[in-house]
Amino acid sequence: MRWKATPEDFVVEEEVSLNLLPAGRFAVYRLEKVGRDSLSVRAELARRLGKPEADVVFPALKDAVARTVQWVGVRSGGPARVAGRGFVAERVGFADRPPDPRSLRGNRFTAVLRDVSPVEGRVLPAALGQLEAAGFPNYFDDQRFGSMVEGYGPFGRAVLRADDETVLRLYLAVPWVGDPRRVRGFKAEAARSWGEWDRLFGLAPARTNFRSVLTFLRDHPTDYRRAVRLIPARLLMLAVDAYRSWVWNLTVCRFFKEHGRAELAVTVSGHAFRVPDQPEEGWLGTAVPLPHPKAAYFPPWDRLVTDLLQAEGLSLADFAGRGRLPDRPSLTRRAIWVRPDGVSLEPDAPSGQVRVLRFRLPPGAYGTLLLKVLAVRVRTLAADSQHSEEAGGHRPEDHEPHHRQDQ
Repeated sequence: MRWKATPEDFVVEEEVSLNLLPAGRFAVYRLEKVGRDSLSVRAELARRLGKPEADVVFPALKDAVARTVQWVGVRSGGPARVAGRGFVAERVGFADRPPDPRSLRGNRFTAVLRDVSPVEGRVLPAALGQLEAAGFPNYFDDQRFGSMVEGYGPFGRAVLRADDETVLRLYLAVPWVGDPRRVRGFKAEAARSWGEWDRLFGLAPARTNFRSVLTFLRDHPTDYRRAVRLIPARLLMLAVDAYRSWVWNLTVCRFFKEHGRAELAVTVSGHAFRVPDQPEEGWLGTAVPLPHPKAAYFPPWDRLVTDLLQAEGLSLADFAGRGRLPDRPSLTRRAIWVRPDGVSLEPDAPSGQVRVLRFRLPPGAYGTLLLKVLAVRVRTLAADSQHSEEAGGHRPEDHEPHHRQDQ
């Protein structure tokens, strides 16, 4: 079983609460995009409107490998329709403030499941029924971790440790997850020729920030601190926020490990995160802060976070950014456990090898993570089913409540 074979196979639509007006400080757009990440669409939309990117407000970022519907606020208004490569924005009204995270009520998902084998098709309703009833850990998924550095981990960790040369080496000379081929080629040369700033400037890809950093290093070969300040501040902020999310994931995983209720696991950016089969009492109401200088943790979370950060060589105070960041990251909390609702499963082809899954999640929860947990449950039930059939017994799905389907 696989999903996201094409962007059209994964549809996400934001649910929002908006107070639209006939006129206001912000124009509000319904934006539909396919195969584009939110940040690049935001930049192109700002260019087409002739506005700074700060005037184009997205309340949340959405997956690139998907068809997504999002709500956008544009300061001082704009035309009725704006179109670009892979996106169309239609103005739906005006507001005195732009849509923001407080406006979000959730996300509706439609996922096409392909290459569903006969045994997977038999156990899929039972696996989905289990997942709908139990829910799943609210981990951040891969989309959050585009700043992972191969062989090192989160780039934000280096930023907070304030080792300037390490930050530059990771930025200029070590591949990141998702780097295109031309960037990987340049970084390989930078690793071999570190310090040869004139040569590396000539090799740096055009229209990249690498050239700005290298221009400075040609004149100030060892002033790594000021060179780091030439890396876009927004990139540093995103990297630190991604690292906060990574620490949160690891902390929650350790919590589940201590509770001994983690028989399954899902992989996020190469790391196996534990997935309990059932939540314990109170988990649905538990929200844990992301690392922040003012974050308040209660037992056992205070111990878990402190131990983890000590192993990382950091403390909560370091998340202020030590003057490296344009602003301190926001103080936010995240639920450790979520449940989907509005779940339905229906066939899309007579063969049963393609199924269409629909569900809703609260704001911030990842539909791709639900699919990962579902796949693990399907594999587990399929293996149990095969063993049971070989032994001549009943299939596991025969004992599961039958999940609703539209036949």
